[in-house]
Amino acid sequence: MKPFLFSVATLSLTVFLGSSALAQTTPPNMLLVTWHAETYAPLGYEGKTLITTGARVTFLVSAFTKGQYISLKDKNIRWYEQDKLKKSGIGLNSLETQVNLLPGNDFKMKVEVPDFPGGALSKTVSIRVVPPKVAIVAPFPNLQIPLKDFSVRAVPYFFSVFTENKLQYKWIVNDEPFINASDPQTVSVSGRELSASDVRSFTFRATAENPGVYVNKGEGIKTITVRTGQ
Repeated sequence: MKPFLFSVATLSLTVFLGSSALAQTTPPNMLLVTWHAETYAPLGYEGKTLITTGARVTFLVSAFTKGQYISLKDKNIRWYEQDKLKKSGIGLNSLETQVNLLPGNDFKMKVEVPDFPGGALSKTVSIRVVPPKVAIVAPFPNLQIPLKDFSVRAVPYFFSVFTENKLQYKWIVNDEPFINASDPQTVSVSGRELSASDVRSFTFRATAENPGVYVNKGEGIKTITVRTGQ
């Protein structure tokens, strides 16, 4: 699982705690909303897991007074998804939902604490829904290959699945369909067809699709010019 991702409010909180000058303009009471998208990213990926169609997203709200954390366990909390009340309750400081918007749209979540001491608080986060991505990875260094077979691999990002083997893959290599029944994520090219010092260009197009979500589809294109080793 990826760590919760902080909204822009995180930066405001950091400045609030670290600068007495800016603290004078920061509200004494504030809400901080964090979120985590359950979309796939390969092992070792350290960036944000972005929101795509069909993704499950968990939101968490925290409250602060003059930089000090304040518990919301006895406060009424209301959550609004796309400007409509989604759920409310006492101490309801987290909410899980599924995003069904198409890529290019903004998913909005608003949280309100109407009975917070000192006055009602609210915070809205708006997150762009993006299409999944496919990276095409070539293992050989300096684009030089020996006179033998070589492979490239499709690596998916941000699909609404937990494992990459839940996806369906299609390949086109130099405008020709390619099928690898034993490992659909890879394409193997015969280096034996290349002579010494030969230079050849390959255009790989990989498409990955989540069969459970009809619009959860991503594509990657990469053109590689390879030179055989001497």
